[in-house]
Order: sequence, then C-alpha cells, then structure tokens
Amino acid sequence: MMLPTHIDSHPVFIAGEPPSIKLYHTVYLEQFAAIVTCHSDTPHRRKIHTQQGYPWHIGVARRPGGPVASQDYDGFIAAGMPIKCKLISVIVSDSTVTALNGPETPASGWPE
Repeated sequence: MMLPTHIDSHPVFIAGEPPSIKLYHTVYLEQFAAIVTCHSDTPHRRKIHTQQGYPWHIGVARRPGGPVASQDYDGFIAAGMPIKCKLISVIVSDSTVTALNGPETPASGWPE
C-alpha cells in the first residue's frame, strides 16, 4: 500500500513506535492531516490503521559519537539486488530491554 506523505498540503504523521513503547498526545496529532498507526485506540479524524513505520538504516555503521555512512548510493547500485533464498525473513533489534517487556530471550530451535 502506498501511503501519502501530504494531504491538502498538510503532512501525514507516521508513528515510529508501537503504542507499548510510545504514546502520542492527541493535541500533537491534531496538526497532521492523517496519521498512520497500529494503535486502534488513537483518536484522529483520518487514522490509517496499519503497521507503523520503523526507521531503517542501511549503509550506516554505528560508531562512537554517532552513525557514519558506510556505503553511498553508487555502492548500493553496484551491489545489485540480494537473492532471497528462504521462505521467511526476520529482522530483529539489538535492544535488550524496554520498559514494558523486560529482558529479551533469544529464540531457540529455529532452523537456519
């Protein structure tokens, strides 16, 4: 699904975290023409109820002092499209604790 970035020249808000981690105040959300969120209880006149947006970083290395570009656009083009050889892909975080869920436990017994 293609989501709009602006409606009637007003920006669309895309929640960056699920409601278990971050809640956005109603007054703050009122400034946006529409909002994209997975939280069905968020009040808004133009709510798009779907998966919220997560910031993804590719070509960025984490270094002391902040992130550093490790690959430029030409490098991505030269690398070509990766071949997907599995039925499912899982993207995980290196976060070990959030305020609500406590320490994560690694999944065991999953085939490579």
